Amino acid sequence: MASRALAYTSGRQSAGAMAITERSIRYVSPSAASAHAAAMDMTVEEPPWKHPLVLDLARALELVEGWDSYSAPRVANKAVNLALHLLEVAAPRDAPTPTVVPTTEGGIQLEWHCAGIDLELEVSPVEPPQFSFRDRNENRAADHEIGADLSQLVGALAILARRTSGGGGR
Repeated sequence: MASRALAYTSGRQSAGAMAITERSIRYVSPSAASAHAAAMDMTVEEPPWKHPLVLDLARALELVEGWDSYSAPRVANKAVNLALHLLEVAAPRDAPTPTVVPTTEGGIQLEWHCAGIDLELEVSPVEPPQFSFRDRNENRAADHEIGADLSQLVGALAILARRTSGGGGR
């Protein structure tokens, strides 16, 4: 079986080649046609939640059709990449790492259940992403579909990060 890759991009268009590892990015200029290629190495300080999340998302992509012992499709690359992108944009550095749960529709759900908060972000390969936020300490709850405005998700993740005091665990 061929392996499936998790796209790990910065959102910028570039004709150059980029290799990203755990803590570094190597960019090779597209105009470099010889062994003397112009290259730039830089270290990127990722949030503590990102590396474990990427590993868990990659594991979800390895699931085969029928992984639920019924006929659930494989987890879609599109859903995984969008879930990762949403957290890269919306999650503060000190947010805890979510639990990754595949859905029976080929999507992915990211879950946090800690510090009196239940936050579930569902990313489907065919429906707009949505999230559910429950704060048991303050007796409030809300469900949101995510569009271009990520402010509700940003706010929910900020509350979670503050409540968990920047812990990186689940």
